Amino acid sequence: MKSGDEFFIVNSAPGEPGVPYFFDKDWMPDLPDCFADFYTSPLDESMFSGRYALRAKTYQLNGDFFIDDHLASRQMCDMCARLGVDYIQIPVDVSLYRGKVPEKKYFLFFLKKYISILDADKSIYTICSDSEGLEHTYYDSIDLFKIRGGVVDNLFFCKELMMPVCSGLFKDECEKLGLTGFAFQPLDDTYRYSAWEDLDLA
Repeated sequence: MKSGDEFFIVNSAPGEPGVPYFFDKDWMPDLPDCFADFYTSPLDESMFSGRYALRAKTYQLNGDFFIDDHLASRQMCDMCARLGVDYIQIPVDVSLYRGKVPEKKYFLFFLKKYISILDADKSIYTICSDSEGLEHTYYDSIDLFKIRGGVVDNLFFCKELMMPVCSGLFKDECEKLGLTGFAFQPLDDTYRYSAWEDLDLA
């Protein structure tokens, strides 16, 4: 399925009712200790149980994609299935404070497609010197991010940025459905990446 020429970084967008900035979580059974490799390679579905229970320590939960918590609503998962996204989906029984349950059904959600999309010949970037000899390339900065041709996936994990990236079609479908909990940042000529941007160097 062609996804067009526009691509967007998918970022968390908390703050609305039911989309908290953070909430403590108690999982049953415990999630596998596999997240050390999450940013460099897809997870193996066989490491997970077939179903989980989650006590979310919040009074309200109704977002559709909690990126940092790896939770997605049924609406989000169904849309991904329609758009041919390759992902892991595991049902989660969620309970909230005071014994409440959210209106939406939730699933553990992990992308399985990890791809490199940076056009090395047309982009301007600096590779981290510590990447030498490693399987994964880490970037100190990307001052011009040109996307290579032939990228047709609608939602995937971008190896260069270590973040989810989507097509314009995916963005349009999310907006039509009114899905919440995340936002879209254009991955165009105005985008700049710095590995040190969020660090407090004072």
